[in-house]
Amino acid sequence: MDENPSIPSSKSNTSTSARGVRFWLVIIACLAVELLSALDLTSISTALPTIVHELKGSNFILAAGAYPAASTMVLPLVGGLVSVFGGDPSCCTPSLQFP
Repeated sequence: MDENPSIPSSKSNTSTSARGVRFWLVIIACLAVELLSALDLTSISTALPTIVHELKGSNFILAAGAYPAASTMVLPLVGGLVSVFGGDPSCCTPSLQFP
């Protein structure tokens, strides 16, 4: 009986299941970004009561939600700047503005 050609055999999938070094570097980079993002939000939430007290505020729940929302809203802007001007000018200009 002939095999169905639309169903791949297990022998043909062995070459595609191996992952290269580039794949693992991308995975490690994504995990590092997630870790740094979590640490950033954790440090802000830890320091938030002091920040609100110094600014003579009373409701720090709004401030806790405003920081992640603002950082999320800036990402498409930065992505657009990188696609127009390239990575180097878009990343170096903010660093030079805030020494």
